[in-house]
Amino acid sequence: MTKIKSALATVRDTLIEGVALVAVSKTKPVELLQEAYEAGQLDFGENKVQEMALKAEAMPKDIRWHMIGHVQTNKIKYMASFVHLVHGVDREKVLKELDKQAKKANRTINCLLQNVMPTVIQLLTLKKPLSQSSLNPLCFCFGPIHINIYLPCVK
Repeated sequence: MTKIKSALATVRDTLIEGVALVAVSKTKPVELLQEAYEAGQLDFGENKVQEMALKAEAMPKDIRWHMIGHVQTNKIKYMASFVHLVHGVDREKVLKELDKQAKKANRTINCLLQNVMPTVIQLLTLKKPLSQSSLNPLCFCFGPIHINIYLPCVK
């Protein structure tokens, strides 16, 4: 058993059911990622969009890529076609760009909002529309500013 395979097995043994292990692969070569993939690792996290895009091109297509760092809006287009989850979305501008690029890629991009009030998170998880209109607005709060927008391609 390789060192990577052994380490992954050790960590997986400590996880409770339903928890996914995201292997932070930043600065690691594709060869090490491939070894982890062959040991069953499917979730990889990167903090640089360009590095993630290069690795995504070289690696198997069933990998779930996680953007785990700050996201610049001008870089979103490079990951929109393959990113599985964007962690720590902290600005409306980023959400809007994710939605725009997701539409172009004909897919939905999953996001974790950062600094969101618990009552607003409850609004995000409602199964019923918030109004009688055909649009189901996404409501969230960044600091003191309340934003109410419709973004069909981010969730």
